[in-house]
Amino acid sequence: MENDDLIKRYEILVSKKDSLMKDKLVLEAELAARKRALKEVMDECREAGYDPDNLADELRKAKEVLSLKLDLFEADLKAASEIITPLMDEINNG
Repeated sequence: MENDDLIKRYEILVSKKDSLMKDKLVLEAELAARKRALKEVMDECREAGYDPDNLADELRKAKEVLSLKLDLFEADLKAASEIITPLMDEINNG
């Protein structure tokens, strides 16, 4: 190989290294930004009373509570209907 070929090869490799170093900096900045965003979301979860490390369990618990509350609401509506329906029938047929 000639000296010029070696120099050219060296310059190409240095250019590739510089490009990779720039890409590395971009990736590091992106990683830091995503870590900050993740921390913000996890903090929001905690502030809302949820454990961000156990969201599947938290979701299951929330669904159970909602289902129970809906069952109670349905029972209350049924009881109200049993009281109101006969009265409405009397008014409408009376």
